[in-house]
This record gives sequence, C-alpha cells and structure tokens, in this order.
Amino acid sequence: MGPGPDKKKLIMFASGQGHVFDVNIFRYEGELAVPCGSLRKDNTLWIDANGDGLETPDEVVKMEGIGINGFSALVVDSKDNLLIGVPGMRGAFIRKFVCKGFTDAGVPIYGGDKEAGDYEDIAFPEEGGVTSGWSMRVRMDYDADRDILVAHYPRVPRDGENDPTVPQYTLACYENWSKGNREPTWKIKGLSPWEEPDYFMYETDLFRASYYMGMQLAGDYVFFTFLFGEIHVFDLATGKLVEILSMGPEVCGSCAWEDAAMGLRVFQRKNGEYMIFTENGGWGGKNNFLRWKPEK
Repeated sequence: MGPGPDKKKLIMFASGQGHVFDVNIFRYEGELAVPCGSLRKDNTLWIDANGDGLETPDEVVKMEGIGINGFSALVVDSKDNLLIGVPGMRGAFIRKFVCKGFTDAGVPIYGGDKEAGDYEDIAFPEEGGVTSGWSMRVRMDYDADRDILVAHYPRVPRDGENDPTVPQYTLACYENWSKGNREPTWKIKGLSPWEEPDYFMYETDLFRASYYMGMQLAGDYVFFTFLFGEIHVFDLATGKLVEILSMGPEVCGSCAWEDAAMGLRVFQRKNGEYMIFTENGGWGGKNNFLRWKPEK
C-alpha cells in the first residue's frame, strides 16, 4: 500500500473464520505488526490517529446507517480502498471505505463519516439481496485497475444453517463497476455439490452450509476455493470453469477446512505462472501453496 512508489507501506488486514465480525488492521515496524485500526460489527471504526498502537475513545467513530453485523468478503483494492461484503436479511450490500492517505506513522486513513464521503453502501448486484449471513455468504473481488467486480451471491435466501433447502448461488462479472454499470458481462448458475458432484472432490456427507470461501481475480482468471479445499478456476472473460486444482501427494491429497473469510491469495508472475496460497488452518492444520501455469 501507499501513495506512491517511494512511499510504500506494509499493511496487514486480518479477518477471521467463517462469517466474520471484525477487520483488524496492522502496520509494520520492521518485523513487528502494530495494531492501527479495526472495523467492528457494532458499526464502529477505530483508526490509530497518533500512531501509538493504543486505542483511545477519541479515535473511535460510530458509523451511521445499516449495521454491518458481520461480513463474508474482504477486499483491499489497488487504490488502497477497503471493501467488505455484508450479507443480511435486509439486503446484502458492499461497504466501501475510501483511503485518504497515511499518517506520518504509516497508518492508513479511513473515516466513519458517511456524509463526508468516507464510505458508501452499495447494494449487492441483482438477486443477491436478502440472505442470512449464517446460512448463505456473499463473496466478491474487485480489480480497481480494470474496474471489474466479480460477485458470488444467493439466488434464493435460506434461514440458518439447518435450513433443509439446497443453497443456490449466482456467479457474475461486472465491467465498469465504478461507473455504475450493473449489467453483467456474464452470469452463470453457481456450482453446487448437490447438483454437480463431479466438480467437488472431497465432500460425500453433504454439509448444509457448504459454500465457496476465498475468491480472487488474478490475470485472466477467477480463483475460487471450496470449503473442503479444491480450487475452481474460471475464465474471467466467459465465466467458464477451466481447471480444478487439488492437493497433491506431498500432503497425501488432503485438504483442511478453507474456513477463513477470504483465505485465498493468488499472484500472477511475469512468465504466466500463478502462485496460489490457501488458508487451511482447520482440520489438518496446514496452509497450501500451489503453482499453476495455463496451457494457453
């Protein structure tokens, strides 16, 4: 992160497991991560104005409007803006915080005054509105340089994890998102282990809250990891599933639970190869690193 090539700042944004209730922000002093901000489910925002790493009441702002009450997608774009995807029975939405620079201590500046333009709430696209956060998630990633949003959202709401109905999702791509376009470049019915079991390798006793977890746009693809670990790779131009990546013999073909809110990170190298990191800190207790180079 940072305002220019000569002023880069190393910042860490930490979420949590499943349906997440806080975003914690840390700046670095050498190898030491120093707390410098937090976005919380009680609709409050703390930014460490004086850079001492300690929260004081004068640094905490209560935000107006809809309470976030947890979220299920977290994006920091190339302009350092912070976006969270919030499911809810009153309608899923995206809360976008505009980064307004850095303090002298290297703390990213986000504000909690909606009227001043510190943040805005944007309705999740199309039928992705009403959902229970504990039974259906919303996922997204946003490429600010190309102004492309990819979103994964419910077609039919469910009521809690014990709802006996099958989860149904949509995966869609929107170009020129910041310019107000809400017509998808492509939109497909989301894959489901109930209806397309061939695409899901590890789940046999179907868990009613099964869902995709981490999502990231990188290069020409959308990478999406399922709860039990396999990674589905979709063509960004068409939405077509082009590859399924799973664990190899190095870890006995075994995955853990992919249960962090956005526990997938992908980086494209200059040679066309993709480096893929997954958080699998649950059962099995491992994190995985995969290298994939498309044939084309």
